[in-house]
Amino acid sequence: MRSVWTGIFIGLFSLGAQAQSMTTEQKLSDFNQLNYMIDSSYGPYQYKQTVQGLNLTEVRKKYAESIGASTSNHEFIGLMVKYVTEFHDGHFSISAPTNYAKSI
Repeated sequence: MRSVWTGIFIGLFSLGAQAQSMTTEQKLSDFNQLNYMIDSSYGPYQYKQTVQGLNLTEVRKKYAESIGASTSNHEFIGLMVKYVTEFHDGHFSISAPTNYAKSI
């Protein structure tokens, strides 16, 4: 699981450092890399499919289409976060670097 976190953080950290928009190919490559890490390193993968009924094939297809149609880095990150929430796992999340700040 640690390798999944590291890979996601590094990928999104590099995204935050870019001043230009990612291409569709870059977005889908990042999405596919995340899926590879899930397939190879995510412990509860089988449990989520068999016990909780997560149809990962359908979920991946839906998000791949949405990511392919995304028009900004911000939209892409939002879709990646929504994708990870499909797992309903408090130990699995994505954090994206941001320059946004709010003060009270």
